Amino acid sequence: MKSSKKQLLFSILNILLVIALLSGCAEDQSKTNYSNESTNDFVSFCAKEKSEENRIFFNYPQFKETVPNADILNQLIVEFVENALQRNDEAAFKGNLKDYPETWEWNENEYTLLAMDINYNITRNDSNYFSVTFEGDFHHKFAAHPLNYFDSLIVDVKKCKRITLSSIYHINASFVTLVRDTFKDQIRSVIAEKIEGLPEEIPEWVEEHLDLHDDAFLLEVLQQSKYRSFLTDKGLGISVPFGRAMGDHFEILISYDVLQQYEK
Repeated sequence: MKSSKKQLLFSILNILLVIALLSGCAEDQSKTNYSNESTNDFVSFCAKEKSEENRIFFNYPQFKETVPNADILNQLIVEFVENALQRNDEAAFKGNLKDYPETWEWNENEYTLLAMDINYNITRNDSNYFSVTFEGDFHHKFAAHPLNYFDSLIVDVKKCKRITLSSIYHINASFVTLVRDTFKDQIRSVIAEKIEGLPEEIPEWVEEHLDLHDDAFLLEVLQQSKYRSFLTDKGLGISVPFGRAMGDHFEILISYDVLQQYEK
């Protein structure tokens, strides 16, 4: 497909998706919905900074003391939050790391530099794994618009250690192909749900998003220790960076049955 035609189709897709989102016809893909939270096991805290420069609200869970190894598991979560805050700022986080949760109505006039409003979703919590995703809005005053933030944490409950995608599965050429195929199948169905009567070429072009990168590049990216993935009761979730029109990221879900051959 010629570059000019791709640009035209992308413009059309942007317009149609914005219309769908504004009219309330689409479910927000930027929010994962795989919660397996046992609310009796957790309490919520918020890393909070309210200053002239920043409005930062980063909500996260903590295990109750009645849960085995709660102190160790909670420290892993807090360390993750600390790293996330340092990675997304221009100055050190100056707020209270363990404050009470607060609902903030987004207001651009309340800060001069950075804003974060992040919530969490526990996607798996059992005797083997604890998995949680963090999603919300992140904005730098010099940016054109807020970004849809996504990050994730997986903890091996038995070993009390943080793990990554490559800790659980063999990431090889076959795994890359599986990710490509799953992305194409699931992105098409989501777009079809968002907008009825889309021109056939648009979903086909969107499906080619991962084809812009060769296998070697994707293999290296998926093997990175900080690659964003999560676990649910049904399967493995993998976050794929995507365009603003689709919420800056898109999460695919791969069944555990399909993943058996890649288990370590």
